[in-house]
Amino acid sequence: MIHEAEALIQHGLPIAARNLGIGHIAYLWGRYLLGRIWVIQERWAEAETYLLDVTDRQRHTLQGRGEFHPDRIGGMVELATIYNALSKFEECE
Repeated sequence: MIHEAEALIQHGLPIAARNLGIGHIAYLWGRYLLGRIWVIQERWAEAETYLLDVTDRQRHTLQGRGEFHPDRIGGMVELATIYNALSKFEECE
């Protein structure tokens, strides 16, 4: 089931990028979800790279509240999960 979700999101992301733009909240949410799926699959390196990019973009785009927006905080929680799994404790802080 998780592989089906991954395939659907990967299919939809280019469409969202084209129709909404790469800074749109819905596009960023889709990218966050894909990163989350990779965390569940323990694909740490892919998820880390992807979520770092997503949270950085969210910082600058989310309705003027990017730094503390709930979507961005969710991405940061996933990054903490990755860093914990990889014993990168300094990055967690």
